[in-house]
Amino acid sequence: MIQLNENFTVPAYFPKFSCKCGACRHTCCQGLAIRISQEEYFRMVGEECPSDVRTDLDLALHTLGRGADPGRYAELSPDFTGRCRLLGKDGLCRLQAACGAQAISVVCRLYPRRPQFLNSQRDAGLTLPVPEIGTVNACEATLELLRDFQGGNPMQLTARAVSFDLADLPKKEERPDLRHALQVHRLCVGILAEEQLPLAERLRRLVTFLQIAFSDDKAGLQCIDEAVSMPAGLVVKRLKQCAENREDLEEAVQTCRESGDYRPLHKIESTFLGRVLANDAFVRLFPYGDPEIAPLRAGAAFVMMARMLLMLTERAGGAESEEGVSRMAAFFRMVELTDFDEAILDRLKY
Repeated sequence: MIQLNENFTVPAYFPKFSCKCGACRHTCCQGLAIRISQEEYFRMVGEECPSDVRTDLDLALHTLGRGADPGRYAELSPDFTGRCRLLGKDGLCRLQAACGAQAISVVCRLYPRRPQFLNSQRDAGLTLPVPEIGTVNACEATLELLRDFQGGNPMQLTARAVSFDLADLPKKEERPDLRHALQVHRLCVGILAEEQLPLAERLRRLVTFLQIAFSDDKAGLQCIDEAVSMPAGLVVKRLKQCAENREDLEEAVQTCRESGDYRPLHKIESTFLGRVLANDAFVRLFPYGDPEIAPLRAGAAFVMMARMLLMLTERAGGAESEEGVSRMAAFFRMVELTDFDEAILDRLKY
């Protein structure tokens, strides 16, 4: 176990985040198999805890087989319904309640916070630190914090000392063009966070910036053009394909399919949705979050995601409503737990 304590770039909302615990409607303890290190595995095997907790902990613990990476040695598997075996009826972790916070996995303690590690701060030569950390939109507490934030822009970036435990030292992504990549990333976040501009204008500027910055990628240019110009009916069809077998999105997607009247993007305005999109770009290191996806293609996937999100929330009485938040949380869980970007891009021509 390694305790990390260093300066991170964080959004203004980050220090105000707190888990809703048992009050959460969409617990992060549902539908996930948690990977744990070798050290954590043997600590949990030897953990002294009440017999009912011990039984369920033993049922949940599974090694990943011979040759497994010590940093990803085993997993805590959910039951057949996708629910964590250690989740109590009150929505709280039974292992933590019985043995304290140090008894649970590093992932469980850290989530929904997502740190991003690149190369060293010295190599970048930037004002703000290179490591970044925010909380993901799949967490309803993040969404509600972004919606209700007072006292400025929640996506204003600043430096802050952050401490947390890691199972192993982070593998920093090596980039020969790190300074340029970070500047592109933070410019994208900055464009999306410009709250004085209409949301449609922010998305237009984001697309234009990417088209100029990566103009030599001809196939990427065609890909992002297709995402922008795709008819609304086809966007809904792509949404249905991506959300297949997602019970938490089934009703919302069906509502979109049944309605053929979609307001143009320039007529939809929501400060909250702009914050959500800016935060997604920040925590997923857009447009470099997946090294296998070129920036313009990542931009195309982002545009498709934004259009789907707008459709889902428009049919829920607005993004700010409780139903709108629920739909967004379900949507971002899908993005988190599936190969969403790849699935979207596979269905585009270019």
